[in-house]
Amino acid sequence: MYLILRRKYVLRRRTNFFQHSRFFRDFNFISHSSQPWLCKFDALRPGRFLGLLVSLVVIACSFSGCSSESTGDPELTKNTYIELVDWHVSGLWVINCPVAWVRVANYNRVPIKEIQFKYTTYDYLGNKLNEGSYTIEGTVSPGGVKNFIELYIGLVDIHSERLDIELRSVESG
Repeated sequence: MYLILRRKYVLRRRTNFFQHSRFFRDFNFISHSSQPWLCKFDALRPGRFLGLLVSLVVIACSFSGCSSESTGDPELTKNTYIELVDWHVSGLWVINCPVAWVRVANYNRVPIKEIQFKYTTYDYLGNKLNEGSYTIEGTVSPGGVKNFIELYIGLVDIHSERLDIELRSVESG
């Protein structure tokens, strides 16, 4: 009986494209009598692993730019200038994440940190598509200018043609 079930497992395994790996062929069954179909690492089959990986990337990318609304220091925020230098959408038509190059100028006498800005994306016709907020965790020295490159700021629609940013708050660093 075990040999028949094992042959069925082998036939089933060979019909799936993702399970031709030699790595997954060499696992032993947990038990010959009670659960012959259950493999030790059944949850790590390539198809399920790929789905889990995609799910984790989506969750990480969607929550990476999200933060609570902080008040910051209005006087420091007034003396800070933020500029969007360049941006592009990175993704595979499903997970689309804008990658931005942002320049921050600090005209204060103290260093600033936790630079929070709001972003908005628009389509070709100027219709608003997405909006969100992002917090830059770096520090800008007093009277200095700092470039922050490769900021993955959140998930957006694939038809995003324009990205606008607006400074929300900064904190004393």
